[in-house]
Amino acid sequence: MLERIMPNNVAASLVFRILAFVSLTFVSTERAAADKSVPNVLLITSEDNGPELGCYGDPFVRTPHLDRLATQGVRFERAFVATASCSESRAALLTGLYPHQNGQIGLASHHYRMFGKLPNIASRLKKRGYRTGIIGKLHVNPESAFPFDYRPSVSRSNTFSHRDVKRVAELASEFFTAADAPFFLMVNYADAHLPFLRQQQGLPQSPLSADDVRPLPWIGIDNPRVRESQANYYNCIMRMDEGVGRLLAALDKADRTKDTLVIYLGDHGAQFPRGKLASYESSLQVPLIVRFPGRIPTGKVRKELVSSLDLLPTILESVGSQSAPELPGRSLLPLMNQREGDWRDFLFTEYHGHYPPLYFPQRTVSDGRYKLIVNLLQDRVNPVAMTCSQMDRPPHPPYVTASDVSAAQEDVQQAYTTWRDAPPVELYDLQTDPHEWRNLADAPSLANVRTRLLAELRRWQKQTNDPLSDRAKLARLTSEHDALAKPYRRPKVSPWKYTDYLTTAIQQSVAQTSKPKTLTKGGVVMTFDDRNFGDWVKAIPLFDEFGVKATFFINGDIDAAALGAIQILQSHGHVIGSHSVNHLKAVEYCEEKSTDEFLRHEIQPQLRQLNSGGVSPSSFAYPMSRNNEITDKALLTLFRHVRTGRNIREGERISEDEMFFVHANEIQIHGCLYAKNIDRAPERADCTFEQIDAALTRAASRKEVIVLYAHRISESGKGNFVTPTALARVFGKAKALGLEFYTFDQLP
Repeated sequence: MLERIMPNNVAASLVFRILAFVSLTFVSTERAAADKSVPNVLLITSEDNGPELGCYGDPFVRTPHLDRLATQGVRFERAFVATASCSESRAALLTGLYPHQNGQIGLASHHYRMFGKLPNIASRLKKRGYRTGIIGKLHVNPESAFPFDYRPSVSRSNTFSHRDVKRVAELASEFFTAADAPFFLMVNYADAHLPFLRQQQGLPQSPLSADDVRPLPWIGIDNPRVRESQANYYNCIMRMDEGVGRLLAALDKADRTKDTLVIYLGDHGAQFPRGKLASYESSLQVPLIVRFPGRIPTGKVRKELVSSLDLLPTILESVGSQSAPELPGRSLLPLMNQREGDWRDFLFTEYHGHYPPLYFPQRTVSDGRYKLIVNLLQDRVNPVAMTCSQMDRPPHPPYVTASDVSAAQEDVQQAYTTWRDAPPVELYDLQTDPHEWRNLADAPSLANVRTRLLAELRRWQKQTNDPLSDRAKLARLTSEHDALAKPYRRPKVSPWKYTDYLTTAIQQSVAQTSKPKTLTKGGVVMTFDDRNFGDWVKAIPLFDEFGVKATFFINGDIDAAALGAIQILQSHGHVIGSHSVNHLKAVEYCEEKSTDEFLRHEIQPQLRQLNSGGVSPSSFAYPMSRNNEITDKALLTLFRHVRTGRNIREGERISEDEMFFVHANEIQIHGCLYAKNIDRAPERADCTFEQIDAALTRAASRKEVIVLYAHRISESGKGNFVTPTALARVFGKAKALGLEFYTFDQLP
């Protein structure tokens, strides 16, 4: 027995075995796959539009479908994206990380890219057994980080030149009805990106003209050219609204409305001067509407500061997934359900450069009333402002000229000058000046406000490990952009080196924030191994009844049946681990060959099988050896629990940095409890309920975490199978003692 040869605090990280099961009414695999309690997710984004919708009070546009969606859910008055640029905003939305954390600091089409295959909405839900799809552009590198099962061609229906919203709804309908398994679908409408198309496919049926509208108030300039662009921008919004109506009708026709979380938002502000690519409210504020039938109120409006980074945590909580402590955002479910509790006091955004000639990094912080912008290259003219407001022949119709600016009111002229000749700091009172015309950074009466916001910004930069808070890294990134040929032409291959010298800061940030907090409540980690798939799936109602999320360690080949069962388990919030060989083979390799050979021949083949099926195992398990301390230590070194989301690929070695193991000193701090094997409970003399109860009671009284290890599930209870009643009793006892149920990847 292991506890005879290892000290208590080392053996504490090992599992102790308990076999148990519960009598229940079994359900079929097909029924579990179609379980309506597991919500679908429909994420809708539209290009380049702020809150210019009827439900947000715009007096000119007509958006009946989005207005109706707002009455069916919750509308957020003050929602903001992390940055006002296309690829960067979408990468932030999908990963839940700021651009400086994920690495997508410019357009994917200009070779900017994330720091690697970071976890994202698609990959996280894929691990839970979701079907994943996207209709429209992704625009984030590397695309291989996003495991979409369904990605139809939209070259003739959803591009900047071709906008057929009817066809988009048809493609979505195909996905909605393809299978019963829960789904995640992201639909990205090309409207209202440039060019502003007046009408396509007969939509909108009654387009607006220049005489019907007035320019958006934050532009500050009114002339026929701007009005014409404004009218066609509204026409794009109205066409998109019709598309959303058709999309939701397809969802309803597929009978998936009641079990689908629907989220709609714009990816950033409209492409007018002081809009897209800037750091003003008009750049960053977007519409955000959430509908979740039976789970959130209807017709409500929230006015808290919320971020697009909050959507991934919201989705994870909505589908019953584990929290992701490394993410800076917060779930919106408590807000939508009006639960008491603190919300954020400050909201942060950033900008880097869109494409290389428009490189001009900025950082912002807002407390809801006051907004502060820090221009990191204040010794330079802002190239975005020059392009959008100072050229005699603007590259796009919505832009204005220097003559247009000089003919505007004095405060508007001054605002455009501030935008162009950016000072180190800008400060605005959003209550008295919502369109940010007057920079108050030097106002003596607001000196304390400036100091307070700057301090909060610096705190945030440190907390999120912002690499550009390091002047040397800012200078190096700037030099990379300056070194590109002039005039700029998009290179055929990536010129960027920033992923090398900025990555370290990002990895440190994620590593620091990904560690769970110290557990303050005792708990149980329930684990199973082998490949008892049918009985595992049948037992799902039992786990759901007691609120148990278990870790299932998979042994053997991953065939189609196994993969289907794994996906069902994941869809119910359970975690998958790898348990590829028996202990005798492990001993053979570790004693007679090497751990490298063991990894290459026994572990990597199964990991490749899991990966090819869209499953990323979160941890490893293995039976301990035959009273051999040397082998035990080798196995403890080899089989650590994977914490970073990275899979071990062929030819890779397991490194200390990529693994997690509860060391002896951490066991003493966090209170992990070990015990002897108690197979076939409660039949054997050393597997009595009294012993199990005593272990659970100790875990509760000392706030320890106890790991329960079960082999296989069967109603017979013979061999190393157990009866249903035993597990029900254990679960009930743990609940009565107030113990939490954790999975392995939730441990400290």
